[in-house]
Amino acid sequence: METLQPYLPYLIPLLLVQLALQVLSLIQLLRPETQVRGGSKLIWGVVILAFQLMGVLVYHLAGKLPPNGSDEE
Repeated sequence: METLQPYLPYLIPLLLVQLALQVLSLIQLLRPETQVRGGSKLIWGVVILAFQLMGVLVYHLAGKLPPNGSDEE
């Protein structure tokens, strides 16, 4: 634990930002008007939780459709 002590002032804010991004992404995902690519919100929820920051980025860049967008699959 002593080896992490000097880095804690930097790690704690980063972890809090990551957690906040995951929670906000999940809240946005669960809204009824949200449409996702592939149609499965459950899969995107697992992606957000399992892959942490990368999952959030992938969801916002590739998974979330525009408000009046359509899935072109």
